[in-house]
Amino acid sequence: MRDFLAGFTLVACVVTLAVSIIALVKPMPRLGMGTRKQTLRGFLAALGLFVVTLIVIPAPSDEKRVPVATADAIAPKSAPSASGKPSGGPVLSEEQDYAVTLARLVVMQTINCQGDVDLTQEKINKVAEGRAQPIDAYDEAKRGEKACKGTVDELMRADLFEDIPAPQRASAKAAVTACTDSARSRVAAMALAQKILDGDHSLGSMSLYRELRSTGKSDELDCRNRLLDFTANMHIPETEVEFVHP
Repeated sequence: MRDFLAGFTLVACVVTLAVSIIALVKPMPRLGMGTRKQTLRGFLAALGLFVVTLIVIPAPSDEKRVPVATADAIAPKSAPSASGKPSGGPVLSEEQDYAVTLARLVVMQTINCQGDVDLTQEKINKVAEGRAQPIDAYDEAKRGEKACKGTVDELMRADLFEDIPAPQRASAKAAVTACTDSARSRVAAMALAQKILDGDHSLGSMSLYRELRSTGKSDELDCRNRLLDFTANMHIPETEVEFVHP
């Protein structure tokens, strides 16, 4: 019933307001709005009908009300763990988390060095096939030498092992040393590549270049295996260090 009354008074309000607006422009004596004073009464009547509508309009039923607490209860929640990872995953201690960070740093630095060395060899192959100029391979070798020197400097930082527990520090240093040796071999290979491209085509230089590249790869493999041993000693789940695998 209240719905009907509210609808009726709202329609009457709209009609009265519309007629009053029209009467301002074109007086309507037959409707009692021949003068501005009478038209003003029409506006007041429309206002009164609107107030009545607000009074009789029914309040929303309890079924239509959604309490904030209920809405919050419906919304899915996924609280992160203390390590910032989704709940349910492995929770690492601060020491374990730093060990993973160290392993990631070592691997990324090694990959950066290796990538430039591989690009140099690709350029050398193209030179041999007549698809590139020696200067292109020479410049690539210079970039590779610089990148690998940067890797050596980064892996020899004195503060790398400060947050590693003393019992595991030796295995961490052994792994990093192997990757440092790998980068050093690649630095030497890139320097020798520049000499070869600059005209030193002796068999000794070419043989040494191949040997240095091979040593760089074997040292990197040793480094990664030692990193896996180190993280295992730290009781870090393998899922956290999959990136270390060769």
